Amino acid sequence: MFWVIIRINIQNAIPFTKMCSDEVFFSTLLLIMKKYIVEFLGTFFLVLTIGLSGNPLTISAVLVGLIYMGGHISKAHYNPAVTIAFYLNAKIDKKDVWPYWVAQFAGALLAGAIAYLVTGKATPVKIVEQKLWEAILLELLFTFAMVMVILHVAISPKTEGNQYYGFAIGCIVFAGINAAGPISGAAFNPAVSIGNNLFTSDFGLLSIAVHTLCSISGAVVAAATFKMINNE
Repeated sequence: MFWVIIRINIQNAIPFTKMCSDEVFFSTLLLIMKKYIVEFLGTFFLVLTIGLSGNPLTISAVLVGLIYMGGHISKAHYNPAVTIAFYLNAKIDKKDVWPYWVAQFAGALLAGAIAYLVTGKATPVKIVEQKLWEAILLELLFTFAMVMVILHVAISPKTEGNQYYGFAIGCIVFAGINAAGPISGAAFNPAVSIGNNLFTSDFGLLSIAVHTLCSISGAVVAAATFKMINNE
């Protein structure tokens, strides 16, 4: 499936007549693939760190480093919900959305498997089921806050060229983990939830559902809010 998506993107990127050249084909393949490779690697190391550590400061620190690593190549989403927010603000092409998601989920699943192999146990990112509605509310609110920060430091013309974007994103994630983690698990990211929860004994299906729906909903609302308050 991933190869089919890449092939379609390549065909959209250059005229068919130029596809006859192997050199053009492979150079274009590399040009397109590098964004997906970065999204795969960034999501992989984020989920792996969560699976091996679970410490909020460690998770935030690795996220900051990964954002600076990939920001100039793929915009360092590492989160399907963030990809949606970028798309809704016309900062990523429609043809790139599915490949980004495939790369992100693939990286998360591989990281979850390696963390399980290394530690011999899963590191769940789960909601407290007895506090379901509280968990839903916290996931919505902190995903909204996280995506608002990301959009303002990463794509706003008024902050263009800043060098603090990674630190700002790391700070809001650190705060969110500490504030919401004990109740909602503080995923704020469908890939994080799937990568860590699928390797638990009950597959964490309820948590995955809550995290996925809430993170996407929070990102959509944040994207709309960002567009509204920055519409001049």
